Amino acid sequence: MFPRYNEKRDSFGTVTVTPGERHTAKVPLGVSDVSALKYYQHAEHGGTNMSTTQVACFGFIRYLDDLDISRRMGFCFRYDIRNMTFSRYRHPVYDYSD
Repeated sequence: MFPRYNEKRDSFGTVTVTPGERHTAKVPLGVSDVSALKYYQHAEHGGTNMSTTQVACFGFIRYLDDLDISRRMGFCFRYDIRNMTFSRYRHPVYDYSD
């Protein structure tokens, strides 16, 4: 199930990035998000098998290329509860550009 998008929380807004420039954006987590991740980590360290619990960060980036053609890129990262890290989920449905 996809969560509802919230313009204030789930959008980076309009950003201009010139060729060769890098842009980093941080996504703030809500209190309930942080609580859930802490619970998952605590359960995993306590011996509960959390391997079927899936936490993902996914989204889309829309941009204009050098010819002003509108493009879209999709991305998805899986959260590893044991290591508290994200890794790229390489799948054509979630990780693509057009």
